[in-house]
Amino acid sequence: MSRLKKILLGTAIAFGVLFSLALVLPIVKPRVEFYPRQMDEIVVGQIKNAILLYHKECGRFPDADHWKAQLLSEKSCGEYSEAYMKTIPRDAWKRDYELTFFPDRVQIKAFGRDGKEGGEGRDEDYQVVVVPGEGVAP
Repeated sequence: MSRLKKILLGTAIAFGVLFSLALVLPIVKPRVEFYPRQMDEIVVGQIKNAILLYHKECGRFPDADHWKAQLLSEKSCGEYSEAYMKTIPRDAWKRDYELTFFPDRVQIKAFGRDGKEGGEGRDEDYQVVVVPGEGVAP
């Protein structure tokens, strides 16, 4: 095969790869965009379940100032013999989740990429309100 034919074949292959990527990337990209939000939903769900289990066993929410230690320690109260959580992960941008304690509920909040209240897309906040008696496995 001549040198010119090899160059043309290589160029055609490169254009084919680029064309294929142009077709595939719009399909794959939306999934990547929602990954941080999905991680927040999973972790906030884990924190919510730990708080609900703690409330079920102890008859109250963890203390606002010591909730991490209470969820991570073994046998805070009740018959549950293990920690309610092994670790408390951080959000997709490596920040702590914000928990606000009220007498009858706990609000768990993850700020988006910008770390500020509000926003859209990747900057959108995600929050869940924990109310006793909902979503606890028997």
